Amino acid sequence: MDIRFEDLAEADLNVGDVLKSIPPFNAGQDPIARALPRTRNVAGFRSTGPAYVVLTTNLDDTLWPDSFDRLRGTFTYYGDNRSSGSDLHDTPQGGNRCLRSIFDALAMGRRREIPPVLVFGPGDATRDFRFYGLFAPGPDDLTADLKSDGNSRFLNYQAKFTLLDCPCVSRTWITDLSGENRDNPGPEAWRDFIINGTYRRVASIWPADH
Repeated sequence: MDIRFEDLAEADLNVGDVLKSIPPFNAGQDPIARALPRTRNVAGFRSTGPAYVVLTTNLDDTLWPDSFDRLRGTFTYYGDNRSSGSDLHDTPQGGNRCLRSIFDALAMGRRREIPPVLVFGPGDATRDFRFYGLFAPGPDDLTADLKSDGNSRFLNYQAKFTLLDCPCVSRTWITDLSGENRDNPGPEAWRDFIINGTYRRVASIWPADH
């Protein structure tokens, strides 16, 4: 369903919800920043923790083809070193350092150090965002892809995430995470991942044409 801009600060986030913006579409009218404290009004990595990681994608970059497989409930996301001239980890938003930290913690069994990953894609109108859900990193490892932008070759990360069986991310949990209250363990599927390393997979629940 659609969540009106004026309701975003108090609303739960259900998988498939569209977060609505309002004119004049400036930084103050950004729907994700209103719904999730501590997020930035930038493309890609909106937040890199420690409360949560917020990823946005428009799914239309041909060189870095982010993709969401609704059948398997998996999300492929490319990092933020998307042009030549910078080191793999030397990016303005720190997105690739965030990915490296998350997947290092996953590989070393330090899952309690991993923040929840909330993913948003394009909504029904410009400046709107659709909530894809709560994701956990893996189980595939983080990889580095070599590309060329016509000037030189460079590396960028490819990360794979799994959609967890969590139809609703509650406002209570968002508020607690934003205040760094880790006493709230969150949804059962997230607890199962953090404690046992179990992926309770689920496919997307909204129509495939969205």
